[in-house]
Amino acid sequence: MEEKKEIKQYNSVYQEIFDYFGLDVMTYMFKHYRGQSLSFPIKLINPQWQKIQIKSDHERGLTVRELAKKYEYTEQRIRIILQSFTTEEKN
Repeated sequence: MEEKKEIKQYNSVYQEIFDYFGLDVMTYMFKHYRGQSLSFPIKLINPQWQKIQIKSDHERGLTVRELAKKYEYTEQRIRIILQSFTTEEKN
């Protein structure tokens, strides 16, 4: 006996959008973005905003190590970010 495979109404990406978000969002995405490739940044947070938060957290007493862990950067990257504020203040 051959097993019948369910055929979905929408193409796969549209079907996923429909399944997760509903018809209105899927229709909006189709009308505004069809035929285009979309890519999203790996990080959710704006890097400029995050730098300001790093500086603020450092001023409140968090160590470079704690900042690196919190923001998922290396300690060296945190030092560079903090140093950029010092350089800007001198100019």
